[in-house]
Amino acid sequence: MLCQCLTLHAQENEKICSQRNDFCFQIPPNYFMLNKNDIESSTVTYKTVDGSSAIEIVNGSLSESTDMHKLYLMILGQWTANNYRLTLKKEYPDFFVISGYTNQGRGFYQKVIKIENDYASAYLEFPKGNKKYSNISQMIFDYFQKSVID
Repeated sequence: MLCQCLTLHAQENEKICSQRNDFCFQIPPNYFMLNKNDIESSTVTYKTVDGSSAIEIVNGSLSESTDMHKLYLMILGQWTANNYRLTLKKEYPDFFVISGYTNQGRGFYQKVIKIENDYASAYLEFPKGNKKYSNISQMIFDYFQKSVID
């Protein structure tokens, strides 16, 4: 089988995969893992060496009382409660995208995808106005999706 992973550069990047949820995510160069958690059971966070940007990958379960729309509204409420300024909110049947600025003025981008009765979230936080990170955001939008694991 073929794994269609998020690939940000042609060089070999660190790849994390979720066997349970059938997706892979490639970490851009210059990011290092902050924790040694397993992607199957918890949040995995990466940060750039200079500390200017972070990527967080989360697996979660959708319960009978929480569908993708309710999760979308919950996350919107979370960002609003934390005084984030939202500049993009797009909801689709199997994923949604939210971006804007944190309460500290940093840029952020989040894509959440539905995988059967579960979901996976990729969250990127970065310095405002840095075009390099808007390219990473675009790649997350284009390629972070359910894929088939090798």
